[in-house]
This record gives sequence, C-alpha cells and structure tokens, in this order.
Amino acid sequence: MNRAWDEAVRIMRANPELLALLAGLFIFLPTFAIYLAVPEAMSMPANMTQETASTEMNAWMQRNALYVILLQVVQYIGILSMLALFARRKPTVGEAIKNAFIALLPLLAAQILLGLAFGLAGSLLIALGSALGSAGVFVMTLFVIGGAIYVAARLFALLPIVIFEKIYNPLKAIGDAWRLTKGQGFRLLAFFALLIIAAIVISAVLSGIAALIGAIASEQAALFVQAGFSALFAAISSAIFTVVIVALYRQFGSRKDPEARLPGA
Repeated sequence: MNRAWDEAVRIMRANPELLALLAGLFIFLPTFAIYLAVPEAMSMPANMTQETASTEMNAWMQRNALYVILLQVVQYIGILSMLALFARRKPTVGEAIKNAFIALLPLLAAQILLGLAFGLAGSLLIALGSALGSAGVFVMTLFVIGGAIYVAARLFALLPIVIFEKIYNPLKAIGDAWRLTKGQGFRLLAFFALLIIAAIVISAVLSGIAALIGAIASEQAALFVQAGFSALFAAISSAIFTVVIVALYRQFGSRKDPEARLPGA
C-alpha cells in the first residue's frame, strides 16, 4: 500500500498540468455548471421519513435523472482520459480523449453485466434470507453489500486493462482484471477503504467551510461557493483516484502488453 501511494504521488507530481487540464475540463466545469443550473440534482431530498422516502426518491429521480446521468458520463470520460495519458507511448491530450471514447462502451457494457449479475445474485440471497425473517434479510443484505465492495476492489484493474491493453471484450476484460488481483482482494479492500475514509473527512471539512461562508453571504454567493467547493473536490479526488489506479496497476504489472507500463518504467 505504501509503494502504491508513493508511486501515485510521483505520477501526480510528474504530470500536474495535463491532469489539471482534463480534470478541469471533464470534472470541475460540468460539476460546477450542473450545481449552479440545477442545485437539486446535486443533493438528495432532505427531511425524508421512512413512509415518504420511496415516493420522494422516485419524484427526485424523475426530475433529475437526466442531469445526474449526463454528469456521471462526462466525469467517467474525464477519468478515462486522464488514465489514457499514462500509456507508454505517451499520447497527446486529444489522443487520450479519443482513447477514452473508444473504451467507454466496452467499460459500460462490462459494468452493466456486473450490475445485472450482482442484482440477480443479491435478489436471490436476500430472498433466501427472508425465509429466516427480518434478521435473515439484514444479514444477507450486509453480505451482498460486502461482496459487491470486495468484487469492486478486485476489479480495480478493469479500467486500465481496457485502456492500456485495448481489450474491448467485456467478459475477457473482467476475467483478466479478476486474475490479476488473485490473492490480494482484502489488501486492496483495505487500501481503498483508507482512501475513501480520507475522502469523506476532506469532503466534510470542505462542506463545513462552504456552509460557514454560505451562512454569512447572500443566497447566490452561497450557491456559488458551494458549487465551487463541490466541483473542486470532485476534480481533485478524480485525479487522485486515477493516479492511484495507474500506480496499483503498475505495481501488479501486466505480462501481456508493454503498453500497460508508464513512460520511463
């Protein structure tokens, strides 16, 4: 974990301008624009009760689904573009964006397949747990969530495998990513858990600062500040996530394609 983090820091220090450019273009600006144009889309409904939660969430999704999906797709392209910067034959920014668009559909297909598989498995397990009552449902739900997080950690290499090795068959990419991390699932899980905890703490601090500024500013100024802090956090965290993925992938290594190695590796 220390090696991966040290390598991620080195990568970020070696490529700050290009990372900032792509993070600003695909992460910061879209997030900032959506936050100002449709503030409701950037936060879940407040003051929900157990009785009204389902109705309010459905109504919120009907009003904001288009904005949420659009923002997530643009941010995803940004992450893939940043990732594509680190091929051994170092591409231009334009080539990195092009490679991101090429990889987008295979990666979306892979994630849809994984989502369907987990949805089916999770439904079956929870249905089995319901035979034991509410306690069984609770235990099975925790098991399904834990399993999904574990699998997500094991499949961290899915993105770089598609980008670097140009494997566009979703099933093959998933299989290669799973084999690459054999025996390292819990270490990866611990590593990502630490990063997520750190991100939550930083996000809470930034939210507190934004709320404090908002309390003493006008409504429009408060919205502008909150949008800026949210967009900045999204851009920085996305860049860090990207270089961490590259560092981990380099550490695990790919025996298939030298394209997976970073410049100067």
